[in-house]
Amino acid sequence: DVDFKVATQYLHRGAYLGCPECMAGLGVISLTYDYPLNESLFSPVEWLEQSWDQYCFMAGVWLGRRYLNSGRGDKRKENNRKAIGYFQAGADLGCGDAAKELAECYALGVGVSRSEQAAYHWYKVAADRNNDDALYILARSDYYLPSIDVPDQQGTEWLEQAAKLGNLSAMGEFGYQLIHANGVARDVERGLELVRRSARSGDATSLHILGNLYYDGEHLPKSYEGSTDYYRRSAE
Repeated sequence: DVDFKVATQYLHRGAYLGCPECMAGLGVISLTYDYPLNESLFSPVEWLEQSWDQYCFMAGVWLGRRYLNSGRGDKRKENNRKAIGYFQAGADLGCGDAAKELAECYALGVGVSRSEQAAYHWYKVAADRNNDDALYILARSDYYLPSIDVPDQQGTEWLEQAAKLGNLSAMGEFGYQLIHANGVARDVERGLELVRRSARSGDATSLHILGNLYYDGEHLPKSYEGSTDYYRRSAE
């Protein structure tokens, strides 16, 4: 069962023994779930900073997220610069998650000048380190990075790789391609398995795809009741 009290007790033990992952874990749990750190030597951000001093990538990513778009006016600009610093340092040290965060900053123009070319570069760096979100965004560059020209085959390969890594959107969309032989060899059984797995985890696109399949009745038994249920769940 979920028990933050016991979890933080173990993380405290590890942190006091110098484990950087435990230090980062304390910060992440407290910041994510607003859980108080009783009798702690440091605040959540200070635990993350202690962890980052020992080059724990997770700590750097979370510190960057903590500072990004926080505060107002000049303080926000200062915090965004801090966030970019953490993301850049982590990306340069080989962290895929940090490279993905840095790519998003360039894609949106947060803390840096907006540049789809720079975003594309850092998404590729993250993808090379098996970041499934980066792989999915690269596969859908026509939407996320419209100025970047990506061959269809390359996009399909990225989408399949993201699906294999468990990205829910990629699983649903690649499954759809397999079912309809859209740029890949038809494999209805595998496609349905991917869409269903993604839908069970609540992915809205996959729920919508199942709704369409039941409505059309081509690869699943025709059922307006079933399609309506999936459409409703997707909308919710």
